[in-house]
Amino acid sequence: MSDRSRQLKTPGFGPRRGGGPPLALPAEKPRDFKGSLFRLLQHLKPHLLSLSFVVLAAIIATVFTILSPRLIGQVTTIIFTGLLERLRQVPGAGIDFSRIGKILLLLAGLYLASSLFRYLEFFIMARVAQGIVSDLRDQIRTKLTRLPLKYYDSRSHGDILSRVTNDMDLIGSTLQQSMNQILEAIVTIVGILIMMLTINRWLTLIALVTLPLSFSAATLVARFSQKQFAAQQRELGALNGHVEEMYGGHLIVKAFNYEGRSLDRFRAINGRLYEAEWKAQFMSGIIMPLLGFINNIGYVFIAIIGSIFVTQGRLALGDVQAFFQYSRQFTHPIVQTANIANILQSTIAAAERVFELLDEEEEVTDPEEALAHFAPRGDVAFKHV
Repeated sequence: MSDRSRQLKTPGFGPRRGGGPPLALPAEKPRDFKGSLFRLLQHLKPHLLSLSFVVLAAIIATVFTILSPRLIGQVTTIIFTGLLERLRQVPGAGIDFSRIGKILLLLAGLYLASSLFRYLEFFIMARVAQGIVSDLRDQIRTKLTRLPLKYYDSRSHGDILSRVTNDMDLIGSTLQQSMNQILEAIVTIVGILIMMLTINRWLTLIALVTLPLSFSAATLVARFSQKQFAAQQRELGALNGHVEEMYGGHLIVKAFNYEGRSLDRFRAINGRLYEAEWKAQFMSGIIMPLLGFINNIGYVFIAIIGSIFVTQGRLALGDVQAFFQYSRQFTHPIVQTANIANILQSTIAAAERVFELLDEEEEVTDPEEALAHFAPRGDVAFKHV
């Protein structure tokens, strides 16, 4: 009897693991984070040269992007100073358009170079990530051909399919995108902090005061939303597993008159999925407005103190403008890093599930004395009946 038909005869029928194998992104945390992470990083060793180019390209592209607000601030200062001197009727005063043109050309060159290096960064990283995923898929394909039948009998089709498809897709997308984002976030935080310190230490201190508040708010909301996202992925896996079982075993469902119970179970899982989804989306949607509120408070203090410094001649107007841009960009890498940390948890959990499959005991090879030629003729005889 097939695995699916045995499940249909079991009271309280449902897909395995209390609601079905996850066909979506795994939301559970890995049991051995460090071990699985180290094993996944081992697959990066053959690509160290390419990864070095990725790191270099990420640093150059991010540095060029960071320099842009300072150059824009210089243009603002030149225009403001020229207009102010003209109002004061200073002899020979005016806006230095030639200098502005040179700065704008330099700015265009920085933007172009930044885009080029960022393209190279993502292009090389995409090849590396897809190469690693391709190697892992080949290993899984070879492994599946060597597993004993008891492995397939003890696990649902959806669970095996999830490891081969969804888990591998998550590993590939994380390697391709999250690693670049981590590199850019680190370089951006360090670079922006240096640029802000070169503009004014007091304004930098104000910007840093709002940083713990932003980080605490993001962490607190993410802690609650992560539970809802975990429930969402769990219920989505249950729903996908249930649908796969019902459609795959349609004839058996009809034969055992299981339609009513199947619909009731679908409605129950779908209702729980709806509750988890709207709560998860609501909680995740709070983060940006909350961070915007905290950052706006910091912007008010920066604007007030920056204006005082401008009137006292201690700071140029363009520097205040550049500082506003830096302070606005400063919180994004931090929030991005917090999000990547959650993604990394799910990715390592997915890698752990893949490694579990690769570590499964393979089919025992037949011994040398095993029967090599067995060709029964199918004769039937009745003796002493």
